[in-house]
Amino acid sequence: MIYKIHYSVPPTADSKVLLLIPKSVLYSSVLDAFAKMNMSYDVALPDALTSLHYPIIVLPYDPLDIELSQKLTRAIDEGATLIIFNVDKLGNFAEMLNLLRKDKIAPVEPVTPWIVSIGEGQVNTITRDEQTIMNIKGKTDAKGWLRVDYRFQNPWDSEEVEALTFRFKSDRPVDSVRLALFDVNNNYCACTLQYASVGTWQDFKLNLDAFTETSPSMNFSSIIKIRIGINAETNSLYDFYFSDIEAIFKPHNTSANSIAYEQQTLALQSTVSVPILNANNATAFYMFDNVKVSPLIIQENYGAGRLIYINAFPLVDNKEISLKILSEIFTWIQNIVELPSFNLTRDNIDQRFEMYTKKVATRGSVSVESNSIIFISGYELKLQVQDYSNIHFSIKATSIEITPSTTGTYAHVSAHGPFELYIFDNEKLLSKHYVTNKSTLLVKDPRITVHGETRLEEAFWRKEAGHWGRTLIFNGDIAFTIYYPDVYLFIFDFEHKGSFQSLTSYLDFATLYPQLEQSTTTLYLSIIVLIVIVTLEKLEKAKLKRNFSNQQKNENSNH
Repeated sequence: MIYKIHYSVPPTADSKVLLLIPKSVLYSSVLDAFAKMNMSYDVALPDALTSLHYPIIVLPYDPLDIELSQKLTRAIDEGATLIIFNVDKLGNFAEMLNLLRKDKIAPVEPVTPWIVSIGEGQVNTITRDEQTIMNIKGKTDAKGWLRVDYRFQNPWDSEEVEALTFRFKSDRPVDSVRLALFDVNNNYCACTLQYASVGTWQDFKLNLDAFTETSPSMNFSSIIKIRIGINAETNSLYDFYFSDIEAIFKPHNTSANSIAYEQQTLALQSTVSVPILNANNATAFYMFDNVKVSPLIIQENYGAGRLIYINAFPLVDNKEISLKILSEIFTWIQNIVELPSFNLTRDNIDQRFEMYTKKVATRGSVSVESNSIIFISGYELKLQVQDYSNIHFSIKATSIEITPSTTGTYAHVSAHGPFELYIFDNEKLLSKHYVTNKSTLLVKDPRITVHGETRLEEAFWRKEAGHWGRTLIFNGDIAFTIYYPDVYLFIFDFEHKGSFQSLTSYLDFATLYPQLEQSTTTLYLSIIVLIVIVTLEKLEKAKLKRNFSNQQKNENSNH
């Protein structure tokens, strides 16, 4: 199971706090801290299609994924509190908070450093929404290339740069967007980027170590020009736009030997190296000999919500420090935002928890409901960022199998035939998808409703000791919810109307493998026949022995 709960406080589906936890032990320290402090929380995978309709969302890293960042930014705008408890690299929200130094290295104004280098066209700037952007109108060459170059007056050193960012838009479909850097000797590094949002702006962020083509002699400390353009149809007219190209610089580090919040200071067991970040709204700090050296907790209001950023990586990176300090930082966060306590009681769980089983197989009219799914195979589903508010998924099928997945609160769901997928926002239908091929999904806390047959294999009905370890078959109407599908599927909120059958181990095999039953019957008959033959032989031998004995007696009496 990827979510190892060391302190016996499990996630609860009705919590107001959502933890987006990736499948990596690197991020388990944040989950452990929540569980240790007896706080209520729910969990989901960041790469799943998930409802983000939670008052508080916690992410244990600062994402580099632009799409995930856009979803979370929208949730903040709608009123959510996003807590970035960063235990990894500085990413998009550090950039959003201006924690990192950022400079325009290829501004769209003035236009004079820009020239069309491949293809034909004109370079102009226009103003849209009070922002100046570059507009390229031109014709691709025989290879389908159209490029423009920005040339630096003096060679530029990119060694201190973490990433390059820009925005791009094309009014026509293009095969790809191309970005390249050239040094003074015309060596280059380049990257080809996919652009699928025709007519809309797309954000690009490129780490310099992510460029896919690099000359062996490329000199990153002596960049002389940047090239940007498109790959598209040959000898065709195109009209595209882009923003200033900006560089995000790597932060410099300093040392810290304590952390401080308001009047409280905690000494660290050893000195740690921390990045020097820019921040005006910091509420807690890294300290060195009682002097503030870098922010630890930063707050900013955005739209109707707010962003709380905790740069915890220097602490988590040191195992000795993290175990003690993280829980203390959470008490500081509780002073900033109210985090709910764990409220499930043993009686509540006892009332709702019905049984656990190894496998669920259903036939008939089957419905699977959830607020978070991810396709593993068989179908690719994409949603618009604006659809991630209060989405809900409903699968309608005729045959579904459910097994443990070892993926936190997600069950492994297989649909062997065509099924329909409905996506709702609140109760409004957003879209309907008809999936024809066999598909496998991970489904979070699925609510299952069946009109037909439901088979539970290796089931343990905790309130019915006579049905432990058996296959339970329910016919009629059945409904239940699956939680914590690790080794077993734990079934809660169980409802059933109809007939019920409990199969023994022998009947299981006889039902599933009738050929074995026939073989067993033949074996039994063979044994019986063998016993009869042996018995008859013994009786025959005994009869012969008695006859011989009587004959001997008669002979003796005659003499």
